Amino acid sequence: PICNSTGSLKVGRQIDTWFDLQGLVNTSGSNSFGFGNATSIMSNRASFTNLTGVASTGLAHIGTTTQNATNSGASIGYFGGVSYTSPTIAGFQARVQTGNGKSAYADGIDVGNGSAYGLTYTAGNLQVVHASSWKNGTDGKKAWTNTVWGANYKMGNTTLIAARNNTDFAGLAVANHNMTATSVGVNRVVNAQVDANLSYTVLKDDVDSANKFTQTAARSEEHTSELQSRE
Repeated sequence: PICNSTGSLKVGRQIDTWFDLQGLVNTSGSNSFGFGNATSIMSNRASFTNLTGVASTGLAHIGTTTQNATNSGASIGYFGGVSYTSPTIAGFQARVQTGNGKSAYADGIDVGNGSAYGLTYTAGNLQVVHASSWKNGTDGKKAWTNTVWGANYKMGNTTLIAARNNTDFAGLAVANHNMTATSVGVNRVVNAQVDANLSYTVLKDDVDSANKFTQTAARSEEHTSELQSRE
């Protein structure tokens, strides 16, 4: 059918749409490798400081929230708010989300408010993903944005994956360096128990081209099942 449902509505604590959909184009089966590793670094305060070379004074970056450096305890990748996921229509499915990050801070400073959207398109063996999430600074204006584009394509037991993510700063965070991650990977299902991944990832500072890292990762994973006997 062209339309397979009426969609879904969620209220309360839930995963960030960007954080969720970027996982569909992770170039490795683990967040410790490939694209998932780069996007984790892009949303991690300590690595953000090291990558940009900008001191984390005043406004800093932690999790998926731009906040005062003295605050802590924000949950990575989560909103507290409302989201709607559309039905799938001609291969397209959309998500919209708005959230309030205020509950993440003991002092009650309302700095985490933001919104997100996502769009996926599936046609046969091809899946294309686009999503963006943004949060406000302490002035109530947009301070940073994460935006992902990616695709995966299945050919029998092999899946080819490519993805790109941008972290852009504005408002109170405009002095920080923007960042870009690009990654390609291939996944091969060897058999019912084993699959293997090979990926190559580059995360770079958009201002200082020498400030970057690259990662080449090869991994395999064995899937086991627990057998239970009944007497």
